Amino acid sequence: MILFSTILKFNASLTKDAFVQLVLEWNSTSKYEENRVPDVEWNGAYSNKFGNDKLSLEFVDYPEKQIMAVRHEKITEDAVVWDTDYVVNFQEQHISIRLDRTYREDAFVMNGEFSTPHFITLLIEGGYLADDSNLPVLRTPTEITDD
Repeated sequence: MILFSTILKFNASLTKDAFVQLVLEWNSTSKYEENRVPDVEWNGAYSNKFGNDKLSLEFVDYPEKQIMAVRHEKITEDAVVWDTDYVVNFQEQHISIRLDRTYREDAFVMNGEFSTPHFITLLIEGGYLADDSNLPVLRTPTEITDD
């Protein structure tokens, strides 16, 4: 079940290396310790997988298409599978972000709580997102004035 999905435009400052560093920061600073994939040691390769069968972070690079994808997957003790996907198209300068939750047949708990990925905050605070038409992408709402 898709819980959250968006496509955001970004500017030229979001390079492959910047994207990787942002994902690593997102992983290491998650406010939920149980979501942090431990012992992620970046070796410079753009295709890597870290973690185990219950909690993983996987990077896949498609250089011929100028696309890079990352999947964070967590399988809980009650058989709920949480996937967070980031797919970056560097040629078209957009990033797709999707949060998905599925249940294996042995799942017995349906917790309806979730929040949008904190990664979006990191993109905004890092200045990576392009304006949406003439509107800047901000964490706070803008005021409407009668001019």
